[in-house]
Amino acid sequence: MAYAADGDLFVAGALPGERVAVTPGPPRGDGRTARLEAVLDRSPDRVPAPCPHFGNCGGCTVQHLASDAYSAWKRALVVGALQRHGLDGALVAPLQRPAPALRRRAEFAATRGRGKGDGVTLGFHASASDRVVDLRECLVLDQALIALLPPLRQALAGVVRPGDTADVMLTRADNGIDVLIGGTRPLRSDAVSALARLAETQDLARIAWRGKGGGSEPVAQRRLPRLALGGVPVALPPGAFVQAVAAAERALTSIVLDALAGLPARATVADLFAGCGPFTLALASAGRRVHAVDGAADAIAALLAAAGAAGFSGRATAETRDLARRPLMAAELDRHGAVVFDPPRGGAAAQAAEIARSKVKLVVAISCNPATFARDASILAAGGYALRAVQPVDQFVHTGHVELVAVFVRQ
Repeated sequence: MAYAADGDLFVAGALPGERVAVTPGPPRGDGRTARLEAVLDRSPDRVPAPCPHFGNCGGCTVQHLASDAYSAWKRALVVGALQRHGLDGALVAPLQRPAPALRRRAEFAATRGRGKGDGVTLGFHASASDRVVDLRECLVLDQALIALLPPLRQALAGVVRPGDTADVMLTRADNGIDVLIGGTRPLRSDAVSALARLAETQDLARIAWRGKGGGSEPVAQRRLPRLALGGVPVALPPGAFVQAVAAAERALTSIVLDALAGLPARATVADLFAGCGPFTLALASAGRRVHAVDGAADAIAALLAAAGAAGFSGRATAETRDLARRPLMAAELDRHGAVVFDPPRGGAAAQAAEIARSKVKLVVAISCNPATFARDASILAAGGYALRAVQPVDQFVHTGHVELVAVFVRQ
């Protein structure tokens, strides 16, 4: 970030302490973006970026920052967010970087030009642009996903019509790749046939289609995709949210389990925004009684089925509930000894307000957005909770995204 007379300049590609030449761009927040034209004085922490797509692809934007400086920078993102809300940044531990691991889940964009010979472009968006970078290799994705891109690109020629776009989510489950394609036009019969052939030739677990109405339906399902979450096999609904990196999920789960280790044996835990249940299932495996809540009915159904198959039906209960519109109220929360909540990037202001009014002694928050986490943490602090520890975890390497787990106790 740089400074100008009319506010901050956000310069993609510049590093702290560098003197750069830029061209100011459109407004953004309290400042404006700027295009990096030249680095006049280089940071000693600037290193060569290893990926040939760097600078073009908008995925990994921080490959050019040396390892130690990168770790300090990511921790500083969390520290700064907390300090802006009057919270103690010194509570933030050094960045935990799980052993090098590749992403098992990614969402791609597919586009097709209007020209007669135009094929499908499949990859990630360029930085701050609708343009799609045709991805041929990637250093952070599971190589099984990369290997699927060429045949998938070919099959999408029958799905993405000239001038159209589509979204493609790939998840490497334990028994094969799960594919979810989203588009605005109905699938033609020849497109269905092409996708069915792709599933067979590539031994995919499932291909599903999501139309503009939002619902998903299988196009080709050779087997139900299953993924171990919290150590328990879960049959994934199409497009189900899972942590992008298995090692990061294990790290987050371990921190959550450690935070709850001192909870009385008979105390129950409310797992809010539970998804398909990685924390619920891990806690139930450890003997805890857990009540899971999430707005996605298919995720809750998958969680309950997995808990039942693992013999946890007596320890894991669940309900479908939109926590943004209808959060668990303080009186409902008071039945539990602890609360775990892992909201989407927008955070959980309404739910945090109810937690702040509750009598729950221990709260563990998981977040992928330091800004909304700090806002929610300030709500808890105003309600009498003390922030005890924050552990950032590097799940999305070479990006500005940082996961974290925080522990609060009622004073």
